[in-house]
Amino acid sequence: METLRSRDLIVVEDTATGIPIGALSAGLASLNVRAVLVAPVCYSETLVGLLLLDATTPRLWSGHEQSTLREAADFLAIALGYANARRQLEDSERKFRLLAGSSPALIMLLQEEGPVYLNPEFVRLSEYTHDELMQTSLWDIIYPDDGDMIRAYRGRRLRGHAERRLCHRRQPVWARDDLRVVSAGP
Repeated sequence: METLRSRDLIVVEDTATGIPIGALSAGLASLNVRAVLVAPVCYSETLVGLLLLDATTPRLWSGHEQSTLREAADFLAIALGYANARRQLEDSERKFRLLAGSSPALIMLLQEEGPVYLNPEFVRLSEYTHDELMQTSLWDIIYPDDGDMIRAYRGRRLRGHAERRLCHRRQPVWARDDLRVVSAGP
């Protein structure tokens, strides 16, 4: 088992003589397997599977076959890692949407000046529709007198507390804000 966890290939050129466990050798013989090349697939230091080639006659496995199988097992482990990361990201996004969607706070996520997410409270207070807001620049809904202050907060990644104005069709709507600019990237 330690060999499998170490990610070393297991090369058996003849199952009749190269496997010390008699029951395993007999089992492979019953399947007409006389040679095997096994690459452990490990993810996060855990053995999650085996990728193998077999032959019905004794066989000397080439260096190319060995390296190809090892690379295939490594690519499979990378794919498992991506799948796990994607599942964790989707779970995190689901939790965020559940929390933000039920929050009385105004929550918006912006990217390149455009909204990526607006919670229902933000939409309700702005008096725009969700679709209108998703097609609108942040600067079009911030009261013009507050634009420079918001740009400064974003530029310096500061926190601020104040009464702020959003615009609905150029009419101010007052909202208490607790502004936090969070960078999602480098």
